[in-house]
Amino acid sequence: MTPDTQKEYFSKANHHLKLWQNSYQELTLAQYMEMIANEYSFGSWRGIRRALVVLLESTLVGDTVIEVYEIDIESALNQIVDLKNPLTRDIRGKASSKKRAKHRGDRKYVTTQEHDKILQALDTNNPKDRELASVLEVARLIGMRAIEVFNAEMMADYGELFINGAKKNTKGNRGLDRLFELDPDSCSQLNKHYECVDKLIEAELGKEKYLVGLTPEEAEKLAKKRLKVRIGQRLYRLTRKLWPRRKNQITLKTYRHQKSSDMKAAHCSPIEIAASLGHQSVRSQHAYGHPRRGQRTPLMQVAAEFKDMVRITHPRTMFKNRSPETNSKLSM
Repeated sequence: MTPDTQKEYFSKANHHLKLWQNSYQELTLAQYMEMIANEYSFGSWRGIRRALVVLLESTLVGDTVIEVYEIDIESALNQIVDLKNPLTRDIRGKASSKKRAKHRGDRKYVTTQEHDKILQALDTNNPKDRELASVLEVARLIGMRAIEVFNAEMMADYGELFINGAKKNTKGNRGLDRLFELDPDSCSQLNKHYECVDKLIEAELGKEKYLVGLTPEEAEKLAKKRLKVRIGQRLYRLTRKLWPRRKNQITLKTYRHQKSSDMKAAHCSPIEIAASLGHQSVRSQHAYGHPRRGQRTPLMQVAAEFKDMVRITHPRTMFKNRSPETNSKLSM
């Protein structure tokens, strides 16, 4: 486990231990975990349990000091170390001897007709539906990662959108910030949608129940993560209702694949595509989109100084079986 991962685990675990001690003292730790299962996706819930186990085990052997009130560390650890999510354990128990269903992934493209059908299924009088519509339009126009929708900064006065890259690491060799230069129409559209997104973030930060004991930066980061999960779940429920027989449903990541397809169909250079997707290397884009899936012409450009940060490495598929002269032209 890396120090950064351990630090994130400790922060998450301390937050939930404080919340449990401050607001739910009458419950055991296992009962608290079962109570919050409805508030988190299955993966997020497992992440919280794992963080608690790591912190409690570390405290038990004396490697760290727990930040909450007096609790029986060993008892709390025994309660949750093998705890299963109450929403899935009964189903998994019955199906354990059977072959597991294949994981349902993201759909790799979304047509204009499908996007319009999703928007038509939303109720414009419902605030939650308006929020989802705004997030979908932002994802469609920019093709950013789901969490980056909430990390971006709209600068309408300058006709620009700055995105804080979500994949950046401490070494600085992965992930890329980028600045989009917008035409007046796109700027107007995005500004309208980002007014709604900003209200979403503000409302989430107003829910102090789960932000107890966090610094403002930690609270904002957690609020944005919860928003990403909630919007994603709402979109999944809607697409399952619209296309119940589909194996892979449209998600926010689908719009990222579609953006890449649009750029490849428009013969954008690998550097432009990499910069737009927030990749430091042109090698990463092989997994995103295909020219034949292109639906619309990209309207926004990444500022030149951010394109200069993209590394020219050998892509796995895009330059395959092409002459050095062709590869040189495609890299320009």
